[in-house]
Amino acid sequence: MTQVHRNINRNSAYNRTSPHIRDSSDDAAVLRQELVSVQRMMDEVTRKKESEVDDLRRRCETADRERELLQSSASEGQSELTAKVAGLEARNEEQARKKEELLEECNRLQKVISQLELEGKDLQHENKKVRGE
Repeated sequence: MTQVHRNINRNSAYNRTSPHIRDSSDDAAVLRQELVSVQRMMDEVTRKKESEVDDLRRRCETADRERELLQSSASEGQSELTAKVAGLEARNEEQARKKEELLEECNRLQKVISQLELEGKDLQHENKKVRGE
């Protein structure tokens, strides 16, 4: 039970048990005192609520700043990742081109070897003919 209710109950009990009627100025003083007490309680509740609101507002602002930092960091990370992927793709394309060039060179050299082998066989055959074998 609040202080206001206790005071009202005490005053009501006093009025019922009192053999004489209390002066209206006493009643006004008691009501004024109760009003001041209630106003103080309301002021305290208001201060607490305002403090809670300020605290929540600060926490929201902090959370917003953290979210913005995370979004910025994620965006930078995404840009960096995109650049690295593009670099790897270009490197892969360059390696594929070099591989193709090397394969072509290998095929060309194999043809040259085959041609030289044939010429070598022809020369051996000619050499045998010349020797009379």
